Amino acid sequence: MKRFTIPGLFLAITFVAAGYFFSTPQRAQEPISFRDAQFEKFISRASSEGPLRVIVGLRSDFVPVGDLSRGDAVKQGSRIKSAQGEFLNRYFPARAADDAILFDSIPFVVVFADAAVLEQMKADGQVTSIEEDVADAPGLAE
Repeated sequence: MKRFTIPGLFLAITFVAAGYFFSTPQRAQEPISFRDAQFEKFISRASSEGPLRVIVGLRSDFVPVGDLSRGDAVKQGSRIKSAQGEFLNRYFPARAADDAILFDSIPFVVVFADAAVLEQMKADGQVTSIEEDVADAPGLAE
């Protein structure tokens, strides 16, 4: 029968403790952002169903038009048009404005996008949000 000496036992406990404390723990997965979850949902649907009509929010220093002077509102409108044009040229160079819907006073664009384009948009820092463009049920009784 082997006998453990105090120094040997101390050494064994030290190695076990060091292995426990210095092992690389599994990192907890970072929660997925709402934006990325939306993109994943739409990419999956576009892969199986084909292009989707989506409303894309673009990064802009947007201020509600009612809070701006007339001159600042015109400048903001120009910045929005520029951001929309750059977005369309980046993702749809051959058909930039054929079926896109542009807004005059808010930084959004409505486009038909397939899964490949949605994947590219997901990585684009200029794209701040995405929603599917679907018609709601009528609100008034006929």
